[in-house]
Amino acid sequence: MRITQNMLNNTMLRNLNNSLIRMDRLQDMMSTGKKISRPSHDPIIAMFGIQYRTNLTVNKQYYNNANDAIDWLKESEAAVNEGKDILVRVKDLMTQAATDTLNPADREKIREELIQLREQMGNVANATLNGNYIFGGTNTDIPPFKDGAYQNKNRTDINLEVSPSVQLPINVDGIQLFGQQKGNMTKEELENSGYETDLFELMNKLIEELKPSEYITDQYGRRLAADKDGNPIVDADNKVALYDPANPDHRPLEKIADGKALGYDPKNPLQIEIFDKSDTSKDGYVRLPAQEDKKPADGKQLTGYLDTIQNHIDNFLQVQSEIGARMNRLEIIQNRLETQSQSIEDMMSMNEDADPARVIIDLQNNEYVYRSALAAGARIIQPSLLDFLR
Repeated sequence: MRITQNMLNNTMLRNLNNSLIRMDRLQDMMSTGKKISRPSHDPIIAMFGIQYRTNLTVNKQYYNNANDAIDWLKESEAAVNEGKDILVRVKDLMTQAATDTLNPADREKIREELIQLREQMGNVANATLNGNYIFGGTNTDIPPFKDGAYQNKNRTDINLEVSPSVQLPINVDGIQLFGQQKGNMTKEELENSGYETDLFELMNKLIEELKPSEYITDQYGRRLAADKDGNPIVDADNKVALYDPANPDHRPLEKIADGKALGYDPKNPLQIEIFDKSDTSKDGYVRLPAQEDKKPADGKQLTGYLDTIQNHIDNFLQVQSEIGARMNRLEIIQNRLETQSQSIEDMMSMNEDADPARVIIDLQNNEYVYRSALAAGARIIQPSLLDFLR
């Protein structure tokens, strides 16, 4: 085979160029710390790198979802704890109110505090996180407590995906918390469960029980009613009547006691007198005091609410424990996600990162080869026809 000078020159230049390409790659690896800088350098490394990065991004999103869920549950736990403290205070107040030795003024103070506690319980029901109502189900933009009542009917869970095929509810069922037990219950089961249909209905009932009665009982055991100013009650025909709360029918006075008349003393607006015209009847007169003098519910009636209040306290404690269990599970999931992310990063580093010591050795070797090739090339190219003629 005939070898020409031109063939030697081309071969030498090609080999020198290959040495320069290898040195360029090694120099690039030294400066970037990566084995490749473009997919064409090594498609397999590039393919695994894309897969590792995808897994890492997904894991990071799961971790962020778990963080959001924990934040939501922490806010829910704080609100539930505050609601539980309110109910404990309500029970203490009702225990005090059940003491028959309390005078009307003391019970009125308790009633006023119950009104404030009811309003604060409304604030608990309307607790928010980043502008989202946490006890309204998926209706996060609508306040559950409005116009003095709990109006939310949405029981849909808010689920966040915290790992592949694992979705956890992050919200608390407001209907379970503020009134009903979770699950389907018949009306009879609900009535026997110890819960009111609505916690706020219970608090309204307690406040109502501490109000002065809407009637008094006269010396003959009859229930008689007057308005809050002590004025007589009139019926639909504008006739003066007495009202029995147990019997919703108004009865005109003249039909109740013939020969009796109704008198009202403007100098003493706290009483209405019913008396016999002849003033000789054994009935004498009956005084209807103004509302502030009427007798409220007795201690036995109020004591009957204590078990119901305790049931609601137990319900809040149960919800609080469920929140704690969910938070513990989320923290376990977060720890696992952190471990997985670290493993993925380690595998990605092994796949992509260059070994600096190895790169330096290879660079030195290639530099030696390149210099040797230059020296050999100088000897091959140097001889020419002029050299022989000389």
